[in-house]
Amino acid sequence: AVDGRDITLAADAFSEEGRHGAVIRVEAVPGVRLVNDETRLVPEAKPFAWSAERDVVRVTLGGNAPLPAVKGRLAEAARASLGGVEVVDQMNLARGAPPHFDEAALLLIDQIGKLKDGKLAISDANVTLSGMARDLGGREAIAAALKKLPDGFKVANEIKAPPYVFQAN
Repeated sequence: AVDGRDITLAADAFSEEGRHGAVIRVEAVPGVRLVNDETRLVPEAKPFAWSAERDVVRVTLGGNAPLPAVKGRLAEAARASLGGVEVVDQMNLARGAPPHFDEAALLLIDQIGKLKDGKLAISDANVTLSGMARDLGGREAIAAALKKLPDGFKVANEIKAPPYVFQAN
């Protein structure tokens, strides 16, 4: 907001450096007399948690995303990989994501299509999976994909194979 030569800057920042840099840029504008800094840091999440939960008709993305661009990329990736399944975005923005969070979350989103139902979650650098694979071999395919998680992530995989049905008359 501008009042004469005075500017009030109000915004959410994702780092102290970003917040400080925005204020310096506004102060450097020719003719500015005073900058009233009302910027604030996005809250930090401890632990930094994110999840993707699938039921029969939808996938719900929850927890935290570190940046608006990452949040959008995760939601778009879920829509693209699940064609036709409703995707509900309940993610909040927060600081504190582990290194390579977006790579790990995108890899997990690729696995959600292999589930009949279940939940994939990241809490700091701990990954947990639970639920039922959609078809035979799905559990093994998910386990193989998890080997490609970025360094530093630990996995607890509790995906069950679908029941094998044999019937004889």
